[in-house]
Amino acid sequence: MSRKSLKGIAIVLVSAAVSFGVFAGVNFFLVRRTVMQPLEDALRKTPGVNSVRAQEASGRLKIVISLGPVEDFHETYSVLTRRISDIVGKREYQLDIVDSRTPRLEHALYLMHFDVEEAIATGGFTKMAEAIEKRRAEMGLSSVKAFVDIRGVYVQVHDGTSYLYAVFPRVPGDSLSDRLTLRGKTGS
Repeated sequence: MSRKSLKGIAIVLVSAAVSFGVFAGVNFFLVRRTVMQPLEDALRKTPGVNSVRAQEASGRLKIVISLGPVEDFHETYSVLTRRISDIVGKREYQLDIVDSRTPRLEHALYLMHFDVEEAIATGGFTKMAEAIEKRRAEMGLSSVKAFVDIRGVYVQVHDGTSYLYAVFPRVPGDSLSDRLTLRGKTGS
């Protein structure tokens, strides 16, 4: 190969790399401005939300929400997912809700999850509510609330200033479980 043809190939490669870099930068800017920023702004307006961070990860939108203590986790979760869907449409996303769980709250949830899973399998939600209230009293927890809708069972457990949120899908394989992660602040 001649020097002239090598120089031509180098120019084409450099041009392609620069073009790709410009395209990626413009795409990042547009996505940030038209999706991420409006999404973060909308979610921050939800009562109980302490902070929001949205980012692109492996072709999937990842949304991390630090949620403070709320009166009705089911309602808050519903508002959050509605706002996300309004902005991102059918785009796939991962929702990561951060609470202030402690080992004591995690143990309480472990004990309660048997009652929740049994209720999902049998439809015995009244029995579930009685069982988790009994566990709350036995453990001396501040409060436990469970909400049921067609998609899931939403549990919130409070112990003083600490709180934990959990969602149990009612339908196996429901996308609810594929796109939701709940964790404590120390579990980053």
